[in-house]
Amino acid sequence: MKLGLKDVPAASWTVLGRLVWSTPQRRRTTSFVLGALVLMTVFLPPIGIATRGGAFAGWWIAVFIGAVLSGLVGNRIGVAREKSVE
Repeated sequence: MKLGLKDVPAASWTVLGRLVWSTPQRRRTTSFVLGALVLMTVFLPPIGIATRGGAFAGWWIAVFIGAVLSGLVGNRIGVAREKSVE
């Protein structure tokens, strides 16, 4: 198969789609991570993180941690759903 430069992004998206959307576990994990990233990016920056009387500009750390924890929850739900189908 010969790929031109125009075909590489389409092929990359196809491979990524198959990777993250192939099983119920992966679908749940991916959707929970994306949902957490959107929600936390929208709602967390106005809150800020108070550190020693000042605002800490590292709210992105909390967004990352929230996305990871949400992904773990989605993964657990996906595993339970996958086992219930078998």
